[in-house]
Amino acid sequence: RCGSEAALESLTLDSDSKVGHGSAVLLGDSGVEHSNHTEGAPSVASPTGKQSAPASVSADRLPCAPLLWSDLENFGRDPTRVADAVHAQMAAHGFMRVRVGAAEMATLVGAEAASASFFARGKAEKAAQVGKGGRLGELMLWSCGYSSWPQLREQWHVVCGAPDAQPWPAATSSSEALRDPLMRAEALLRRIAVRSLAAIASLAEGEVALLAEACDAMGAGSDPSVLDAFHYLPDEAAAPPSDAAVAMAEHHDPGVLTLTRVSDVPGLQLLDPSTGVWVALEELAAADEVLIFAGEQLERASAGRLRSAPHRVARPPPARRGEARQSVVFELRAPGVL
Repeated sequence: RCGSEAALESLTLDSDSKVGHGSAVLLGDSGVEHSNHTEGAPSVASPTGKQSAPASVSADRLPCAPLLWSDLENFGRDPTRVADAVHAQMAAHGFMRVRVGAAEMATLVGAEAASASFFARGKAEKAAQVGKGGRLGELMLWSCGYSSWPQLREQWHVVCGAPDAQPWPAATSSSEALRDPLMRAEALLRRIAVRSLAAIASLAEGEVALLAEACDAMGAGSDPSVLDAFHYLPDEAAAPPSDAAVAMAEHHDPGVLTLTRVSDVPGLQLLDPSTGVWVALEELAAADEVLIFAGEQLERASAGRLRSAPHRVARPPPARRGEARQSVVFELRAPGVL
């Protein structure tokens, strides 16, 4: 259970919401797990001897309830209660959940819809949107724009401090615009990330407060944070499930905090350090929740007291295998993580 129960009870909701190094673009590219974390979710051998999708995650209940975005957004009105709740969840589990309102949901769903529209375009048109790489000051621009892993997933990658230094597809109609919906989602997720980090920093030891100050000071030309839109292919278009255990291999993110809305087609799983069990967050959380988990820079700044969360994207449950999975992910990075 999470600590600071009084703070949690006053700020959170029912926990059974829905029971049932470099850029992230370089991670998990083989679609196969590459670490020894197997607690609670061992891989299963298929009849052909190939590795199949991971076994069901042991946890059938999320360990903590979601916080309300309105409480987190107004952190200054009751900082002790909010900080206790946020810090308790991140310290114990490496992740937390924030329930957003209708306006925020519309922003996030709109970004997912815009990216889905782009990924539905022809191969030649998408291939023309690959960035040239290079640098803009201290910002590395490798992998910006479009990239793909055949038979697994497609990706659109933005370095948030340099959105003008990469290609953007031309919109043939307002419904097919990509930049504006994605950058609106980036602004929202950034606000949630900065508020979460402020709450963490108010109680955390080590250099977390300095990290929070560095993130507040970032702007155009200096912000190495990234935004990624992912399109995971449905099974009929992807490689046979036995060819890859997961759609994205287990990894840690190099930044401070990573945020994403719960995808309609579940897949994201995190390893809970308090139990050593993989938690199928998107199968258990609600659609109006933003998932927040710690990256390696936060772990270093806290001297290991706040641990980076190993995560992966599993194949969808059997009932959803015929559907593509859309996900828009923001990773808050401070200068020095390029």
